[in-house]
Amino acid sequence: MYRVAVIDHDIKILKAVSEAINARREYDIALTTPHPHQLSLSMQQINPDVIIMAADIPDVDVFEALEQLRGQGITSEIIILDSESSYAHAIQALRARVFDICPKPLDLPVLDAILDRLSAHLEEKQLLRRLEVYSQLLGSDKDSLEILGDFFRRPLFKYIQAVSMELRPDAPTPEGGTVERDAQYLPIRLGASKCVIVINSTEDITSRLTLRALKQPEILRAGFSRAMTSPVRVAKLLMEAEITLKDSFVYPRQRVFTYRPIHYAMIEARERDVLQMYQSHNYSGISQYLSAAPKRIAAGQLGIKDVVYLWNRIVFMFQTAEADFPLQLTDMNQLTEQFKDVEEMFRFLNAGYWQNKLPETGTARDKFNEMVNYIDKHYSEDIKLKALCEKFYINESYCCILFRRHKQQTFSQYLTDVRIKKAKELLKRSAMPVSAICQQVGYGDYFYFNKLFKRKTGLTPNEYRKGDIDA
Repeated sequence: MYRVAVIDHDIKILKAVSEAINARREYDIALTTPHPHQLSLSMQQINPDVIIMAADIPDVDVFEALEQLRGQGITSEIIILDSESSYAHAIQALRARVFDICPKPLDLPVLDAILDRLSAHLEEKQLLRRLEVYSQLLGSDKDSLEILGDFFRRPLFKYIQAVSMELRPDAPTPEGGTVERDAQYLPIRLGASKCVIVINSTEDITSRLTLRALKQPEILRAGFSRAMTSPVRVAKLLMEAEITLKDSFVYPRQRVFTYRPIHYAMIEARERDVLQMYQSHNYSGISQYLSAAPKRIAAGQLGIKDVVYLWNRIVFMFQTAEADFPLQLTDMNQLTEQFKDVEEMFRFLNAGYWQNKLPETGTARDKFNEMVNYIDKHYSEDIKLKALCEKFYINESYCCILFRRHKQQTFSQYLTDVRIKKAKELLKRSAMPVSAICQQVGYGDYFYFNKLFKRKTGLTPNEYRKGDIDA
């Protein structure tokens, strides 16, 4: 909710404005007073988002008072209640960066219309500010709690935690600035259906929060980082929450996920089992093992990091043994982009192992070229290899061979290159916000887009835009 301070010497107008504010759910009255000096005394304590002040308070130069507040760094939005529609007042209002002027006698429909426009403006302003804070948190390699100072009351509680959420597209952003007895929250909306929340609490409240998330149907999935004590890099917790959210790849019927450590010893033992079967030419055993792998993973309560590690260990083993093995090492994001879930992934890995190097026909090459042209034009859409193969009638495993043969890279690598190339063009040739460009080129995850762009170009999107480098 946006905090509002109302100042008017006319008690009737003060009451009417307060009632109009209280009738709206997005605003909350933080101060009502007939005395302007009370605002100055209370500014640090209430820190209002909106100031509504009469211009005709006796013995007070209201515009001068507002300019003094601006000089002190106050960024509140201001609405002036003015009985004198004069050019001089309009100029003074511009200097004080007033949002709008509402005429006196008070016209409630006009005030409501102003408040409607102000709500939209504040929502956009808040979104941009929080995206800026999000970028700062991701870029900080130190204890980044100071960055949160504008949003959390002081002193901070003991624990910091992050949650990454997928929401229904029509779901509202969880309430920002909420303070409970033992916790306070900072939600940051990253797109139509993506949100992260930084939590500051007196103790580890993960169990309470997971139960709360399960009771909210607008939350499709939620991944919780560990709750850690200061000093802590919030960027590390944000990344941990995002990785935990991707456990939905392993457990697609589950909605809420908590942090799981990686199980190196268990995965390496599984790899040794496969290697032993391969060395004894027990190929049917390998196929049976890969078919049963999803159930084994669930029984061991393994997470997405374990799955990626297992994929890469098995693929590397097969690559070492067979020079033309068609599958490649991958990372978490490529794996979750390419496959719907872990069962589909292992079916594909199993098929990839048995897939012989097929002779290429003209029809297959034509279909492959059509597919590549389709990717070049539809890169902004949610493109999955399986759906493309069905659309162009190409065997999925064989398609991987064609990408390696003709593009010298995997499908995921090719799609990423197309998207990053377009993002670079938009960063140089348009004024679109980075968050909008992220969506425009097919990425719903702002954090992942920033990380991927820097990995590909050596620069963050903002650094690339500011520089004069065609990386």
